[in-house]
Amino acid sequence: MTDNFTALLEQLKADPEKAAALIAAFQGTQPTKPATKTVTPCPAAKDITMVQATFFDNGEKGKRDKYMPEFMSTLEVWTDPADKIRLSKWAWKQSARLVEHVRADNDFLTLKRRGSITDGYYDELMATWIMLKQPDLNSPIKVCFGLLVQKIPGQGTFYHDRQFLTLAMQDRLPAVMNLHLAGEVISISAWSDRMSNGELLKGHAQRQARLDLCSYSVDWATQ
Repeated sequence: MTDNFTALLEQLKADPEKAAALIAAFQGTQPTKPATKTVTPCPAAKDITMVQATFFDNGEKGKRDKYMPEFMSTLEVWTDPADKIRLSKWAWKQSARLVEHVRADNDFLTLKRRGSITDGYYDELMATWIMLKQPDLNSPIKVCFGLLVQKIPGQGTFYHDRQFLTLAMQDRLPAVMNLHLAGEVISISAWSDRMSNGELLKGHAQRQARLDLCSYSVDWATQ
């Protein structure tokens, strides 16, 4: 009897869901399942009223944390009309790891082979990659790609179909960023070293761009 009880305890330790179901059965209730989070792509270009992009330079290899990307960008998007916008209530926010042009094509092919992106998405990425040819490797100008990705613990990594960034940089600072959304492009080209409240950016954040497409405020935007 003791051996059987010990074996049951070991099984329950190894299978928390089974343990929860057993407890629920004794209590006359149903076990609670973890909530499923919804995959949320960036809103369509036609619905966007404001965009804020923050560019981060985390340092060259050997000067940054091992698993931290060298460059990344955080996007915040609003879809409300100007008179309804609250800056703290954006409609969508996500960060993208920026990969240099010289490595991006191999990354795209790997994602296609894994089934992480569709054939149509891969074709669009490669057409853009060919068009945005990287200057000489020693050039101060760099071209980067950033795929818009959502990671949900316990559910996986989801690549938003045909949603990505391209960024041209010079001397490690952003110049022109294009937000590609299902064939539509929103271009951002005016950057500041200050936030919208006038304070300097902090930490690894180097530049911020704010695009106003709805006449929200003459003071908020950088372009």
